[in-house]
Amino acid sequence: MSVCATWREEGSGWLVRAGADTQTGNYRERNEDLVLLDPELPLALVLDGMGGPDGARAAQIGAEAIRERIRDGRGSDEPPEVRLDAAFRAGHDAITDWQTTNTERGACAATAVGAWVHDGHVYVTWIGDSRAYRLTGGRLERLTRDHNLGYALVRAGRMSEDEARDARGGHRLISFLGGWNLDGLLEVPSFVPLPGDRLILATDGVTCLLEDGTFLNACRTVTDPATCAEVLIEHALMRGSRDNCTCAVIAFEWPGEGPPPEAPSQPPQSPHPPEPRKWWRFWK
Repeated sequence: MSVCATWREEGSGWLVRAGADTQTGNYRERNEDLVLLDPELPLALVLDGMGGPDGARAAQIGAEAIRERIRDGRGSDEPPEVRLDAAFRAGHDAITDWQTTNTERGACAATAVGAWVHDGHVYVTWIGDSRAYRLTGGRLERLTRDHNLGYALVRAGRMSEDEARDARGGHRLISFLGGWNLDGLLEVPSFVPLPGDRLILATDGVTCLLEDGTFLNACRTVTDPATCAEVLIEHALMRGSRDNCTCAVIAFEWPGEGPPPEAPSQPPQSPHPPEPRKWWRFWK
């Protein structure tokens, strides 16, 4: 199921084109992923529902709560980082409230990654292992890091990043909507887009199978964002993804009316080096 959205970012003048696709995949009976593109805010979200049949419901509840909190904050002087953190916490609270009032249902939760375009900047945040990548200047930058056991051990000083990547079970998630185990505000990397930049949001059904070169080649050769998202999902499925696959691609274009906003001289760096795929990631 493909969705598209186009908007002109007020204030900065950027023309933003977004496209997304979500597929059940080759092995699952249901699609518990969700993608949301709201050009009014503007906001893009990709969520991966967890918990069997109610996973899709959790993703829907979380997405709607996040969108409503972003909408409710319009006109306030909240810093973007604070508003995004509050929105994701609202998604978490909505899922836990639903669980409390539906005790006969099984536990459910969702990972989420989102991008909010505001005042000429792109703000990204996430919880869980849905990821965001920025393609800029011919290179791919990973903007997120998975909230898993390995990441927690590194932050606690118990392991090095190399040790965590090799640790069996290090991929196990410890934070997500419905299971918030993070201290302080969420990380919110941001950037001023450059003409031709692409932002990719995707669930682990896509990211665990694709190398950086696949993302780069797809974004360079497929100009339409929705088609690019479809191509990335198709690559993941052809390589044996056993999960639902969801991807959103956001393209930033300058319409040529004067020079684009000036970007920082040093773009943000990836939070850590790419990690090798382990065998257990094929069997979520």
